[in-house]
Amino acid sequence: MKTWRWASLLAVSLLLFTPMPGHAGPRVFVGIGPAWPAPWWYYPAPAYVYAPPPTVVVQPAPVYVAPPPTVVVQPAPVYVAPPPQRYWYFCQSFNAYYPQAQMCPEPWVMVPAQAY
Repeated sequence: MKTWRWASLLAVSLLLFTPMPGHAGPRVFVGIGPAWPAPWWYYPAPAYVYAPPPTVVVQPAPVYVAPPPTVVVQPAPVYVAPPPQRYWYFCQSFNAYYPQAQMCPEPWVMVPAQAY
C-alpha cells in the first residue's frame, strides 16, 4: 500500500510541478498549483525593435569639363577677278588696227591684245 501512495504522490507532484509552455513567449511556469495562462489583458505589450533610419548619402553628379573644341577658321578664298580681256579691233580691208584705221567698210574683227 505504501507503494501505491508513493506512486500517486509522484504522479500528482509531476502534474503540479511540471513546467508548462506559456502563450506569450518563453515564460515557463514552475510553482505550486494548476498552471493556466494569465488573462488576455495581462499579456505584456510586444517589444518593437526599431532599426535606425538608413543613412542617405547624396553625391552630386560628376562634372566633366572637356576642353573647348578647336575651331580652325580658314580664310575665305579671295576672289581675284581676272584682268579684263583687252581686244584690238582689226580691219581686214585695210589690214590695219583701229588707231591707224579710223573707219572700216566691213565689220571690225575683235582680236585679243598682245603684249609687246
